[in-house]
Amino acid sequence: MLIFLAILAFVWGYKKAKRTGRSPGLWSLICGFTFLGAQILVSIACASVIAIGITFFGWREDLLEKLYYPVGVLGLVAGIISLLIVFSYLDKVPKVPAFSMPPAPPQFDGSDDL
Repeated sequence: MLIFLAILAFVWGYKKAKRTGRSPGLWSLICGFTFLGAQILVSIACASVIAIGITFFGWREDLLEKLYYPVGVLGLVAGIISLLIVFSYLDKVPKVPAFSMPPAPPQFDGSDDL
């Protein structure tokens, strides 16, 4: 299931970037790795907190196994939220700078004002 969602993140990032005139390959990678990276970071953070609690505060050692699925769901939610943030950036069409006409060239009439 998570692999399917990760593949969708890559594909949707590609489509959104192409639609707004950005580099589709680069933004596809950014979207996919944002989704996966958020899940990994949340899982590592939760596992670290649980490990510190077990080591220093005497929490039960089976706590990590009991919280396996809630931590996975929390990581999935974090991945979806981070992906939605990237998508909201991709939905904005980049502004094209408006070029104004340069000033007219100076006129030299041959007289010196010095």
